[in-house]
Amino acid sequence: MRILGLNHSNDSACALVENGRVVAACAEERFSRVKHDASFPHRALRWVLGHAGITLQDIDRVAFF
Repeated sequence: MRILGLNHSNDSACALVENGRVVAACAEERFSRVKHDASFPHRALRWVLGHAGITLQDIDRVAFF
Protein backbone atom coordinates (compact mmCIF):
# COMPACT_ATOMS: atom_id res chain seq x y z
CA MET A 1 0.00 0.00 0.00
CA ARG A 2 1.27 3.46 -0.93
CA ILE A 3 0.30 6.39 1.25
CA LEU A 4 1.05 9.98 0.26
CA GLY A 5 1.33 12.42 3.14
CA LEU A 6 0.80 16.14 2.49
CA ASN A 7 1.47 19.04 4.84
CA HIS A 8 0.09 22.35 3.57
CA SER A 9 0.88 24.77 6.38
CA ASN A 10 4.08 26.54 7.28
CA ASP A 11 6.92 24.22 6.26
CA SER A 12 4.85 22.49 3.55
CA ALA A 13 6.11 19.04 2.63
CA CYS A 14 5.31 15.64 1.09
CA ALA A 15 6.15 12.10 2.10
CA LEU A 16 5.55 8.73 0.51
CA VAL A 17 5.20 5.60 2.63
CA GLU A 18 5.11 2.20 0.94
CA ASN A 19 4.22 -0.87 3.00
CA GLY A 20 5.13 0.93 6.22
CA ARG A 21 8.49 2.19 4.95
CA VAL A 22 9.30 5.81 4.10
CA VAL A 23 10.32 5.83 0.44
CA ALA A 24 10.75 9.58 -0.05
CA ALA A 25 10.11 12.85 1.78
CA CYS A 26 10.84 16.44 0.91
CA ALA A 27 10.02 19.98 2.06
CA GLU A 28 8.77 22.54 -0.45
CA GLU A 29 11.33 25.09 0.75
CA ARG A 30 14.10 22.96 -0.80
CA PHE A 31 12.75 23.90 -4.23
CA SER A 32 11.33 27.39 -3.64
CA ARG A 33 14.24 28.57 -1.46
CA VAL A 34 11.67 30.31 0.77
CA LYS A 35 12.25 29.53 4.44
CA HIS A 36 9.11 28.04 6.07
CA ASP A 37 7.31 28.01 2.69
CA ALA A 38 3.56 27.70 3.27
CA SER A 39 2.52 27.26 -0.36
CA PHE A 40 1.04 23.99 -1.62
CA PRO A 41 3.96 21.52 -1.94
CA HIS A 42 3.55 20.85 -5.68
CA ARG A 43 7.30 20.73 -6.41
CA ALA A 44 7.95 18.45 -3.42
CA LEU A 45 5.06 16.24 -4.57
CA ARG A 46 6.48 16.00 -8.08
CA TRP A 47 9.92 15.10 -6.67
CA VAL A 48 8.57 12.45 -4.28
CA LEU A 49 6.58 10.75 -7.05
CA GLY A 50 9.51 10.96 -9.48
CA HIS A 51 11.95 9.57 -6.93
CA ALA A 52 9.67 6.57 -6.40
CA GLY A 53 9.04 6.20 -10.14
CA ILE A 54 5.25 6.34 -9.77
CA THR A 55 2.31 8.60 -10.66
CA LEU A 56 -0.69 9.80 -8.66
CA GLN A 57 -2.70 6.86 -10.04
CA ASP A 58 -0.39 4.51 -8.09
CA ILE A 59 -1.28 6.09 -4.71
CA ASP A 60 -3.69 4.09 -2.54
CA ARG A 61 -4.39 6.66 0.20
CA VAL A 62 -3.67 10.32 0.87
CA ALA A 63 -3.15 11.69 4.38
CA PHE A 64 -3.45 15.44 4.88
CA PHE A 65 -2.17 17.43 7.82
